[in-house]
Parts: sequence; structure tokens; C-alpha cells
Amino acid sequence: MHWARWRWGLSVDPNAMQANMDATEGAVLAERATFLLLAEKIGKQKAGKLVEAALAKGVVHRGVGPAREGAC
Repeated sequence: MHWARWRWGLSVDPNAMQANMDATEGAVLAERATFLLLAEKIGKQKAGKLVEAALAKGVVHRGVGPAREGAC
């Protein structure tokens, strides 16, 4: 039994995970990596704002997921 299921009663749906990765073109992984690299150079607050703005533009231009008001 996977520890997450044992600990919190969670289960993993690999097909749903893959569908989400495909729908966002892997943005969730790119977001974290980009944030970590930027945060080392410009700080967490500025990095967070830049990454959020970049993702928002990607959402609007690619039509992936809901765009936040005022994101671009």
C-alpha cells in the first residue's frame, strides 16, 4: 500500500495525472523549477510574481485553464 493512501486515505489516478500534465503542457513542473532558479537570484517574492505573470500569459495565449482577471 502506498504511504499516502495509508496515511490520509488518498489514491493516485495515473491517467488523470497524465491528462492534467498534457492539458497544462507540464506547466506545474516548469513553474516550480523556474521559481526555484529565479528565487536564488532575485528573491522569492519577485520570483513568485514573475512566474505567476508568465503562467497567466501562457494560460491566456494557449487557452489552458481559467485565466485570472488582470493576469496579463
